[in-house]
Amino acid sequence: MHYQKVLKMPESIPYLSVGFDVGADFTWMSIMLPNGILIGKPFKIIHSDPQSRELAISKIKEAQEMYSLESRCFLESTG
Repeated sequence: MHYQKVLKMPESIPYLSVGFDVGADFTWMSIMLPNGILIGKPFKIIHSDPQSRELAISKIKEAQEMYSLESRCFLESTG
């Protein structure tokens, strides 16, 4: 099917994986290196707290700069 070609990601380009486990009131975020090693601890993002959301973005940007890699986000709902 055509959509399978569109969704394929190049395997040769390393990137940070940012995983979001989305719930009703909060989201857990984890950042992983291309080799599967987690960076830091999972981070809880409170949906109603702007500071929490901004801190999550800064953690992603910090990891991108530290490892000189772009990131890709992956979402999963808990429900």
